[in-house]
Amino acid sequence: MTTTKTLAQLAEEMDGTQPDAVLITEDSRMVDVNLPANPEHFAEYAAAVLRCDLVEHVKIAPGLHLWMDEEGLGERPRNAFITWFTQNHPDSSELIVHGPVLVTGHHGDQVAPLEGADYLHLALAYGPLSTA
Repeated sequence: MTTTKTLAQLAEEMDGTQPDAVLITEDSRMVDVNLPANPEHFAEYAAAVLRCDLVEHVKIAPGLHLWMDEEGLGERPRNAFITWFTQNHPDSSELIVHGPVLVTGHHGDQVAPLEGADYLHLALAYGPLSTA
C-alpha cells in the first residue's frame, strides 16, 4: 500500500534537514552550502561564495531570496535554471540572471536558512534538470 503525502506534509517532515542555502552554478549544478555563523558579515560571505565584488539581493517570495553578482550581466554566462525559475515563479518579475546564484531564506531584515517548503519548491523545480 502506498501512502500519498501533500507537499505541505513533505515540507514539514524535512524542515530542519534541508541545507541552510543553495548555490546554483552557471551550468545549473545545485550545491548545498552553510550560512555564516554571524549574519552581519553575510555580504562578504556571499561575495566570496559567488566570486564577485558586488552582491545584488533579489526577493523572489517572502522566504526565498537570491544573491548574485551585481556586475555579472555580460561578464558571466547566463544561468539558465535560475532565469527559468524566476520567470516562472508567481511572485517574481522577469529576470535574466548571469553567473552563480546563492539562494537563502530571509526573516525580517535578516538572512536565514531556507525553510523546508522553500527548499522543496526549489528542489522540485530543479528535479527534471538533474535527471536530464
